[in-house]
Amino acid sequence: MARWHAELPHDAPHFLRNYTNIGVDQPFDTVGQNLGDGPPNWRYRFTATYNEDPWAVSFTGRGISSGAGCPRSTTVNQTINTNHIDGAIYFDMNLTFNFEAFGSDSQAYRAVQNIANSDPGIVAYGPAGVAYGNPSTNQQDYDILGRFYRAGIRFKFE
Repeated sequence: MARWHAELPHDAPHFLRNYTNIGVDQPFDTVGQNLGDGPPNWRYRFTATYNEDPWAVSFTGRGISSGAGCPRSTTVNQTINTNHIDGAIYFDMNLTFNFEAFGSDSQAYRAVQNIANSDPGIVAYGPAGVAYGNPSTNQQDYDILGRFYRAGIRFKFE
């Protein structure tokens, strides 16, 4: 029996605070910076799946909100306040075919991540030309590989 199944949003955490106070420097909150250990304000994921046995196809959207590349400017750590890092949304697709092999359930799959080959948000270089990673983007939150293909076969042994 064919059926659609959607989860909207599948996962959408909103970061309220990532507050650091070490007692020496001025306390700071890194939520919304989108770089280093500063998480974005929002990170979200949604999925829709269509199942027509033995075939199934699923589409996933994943993304993060925009943010600022520098922490709040203080007298000790002066930064600019006009920087901006774009948010991002990436779309993925997964196609599976279920079959029986060697007396057990098996599956062949084909997956494409970042179908649109979207670029990550770029982080400006810091003081003295220091970049936040290579390439200069937050590698934890942004897709730095671009379009990526996978294919394989899964066997279930009991």
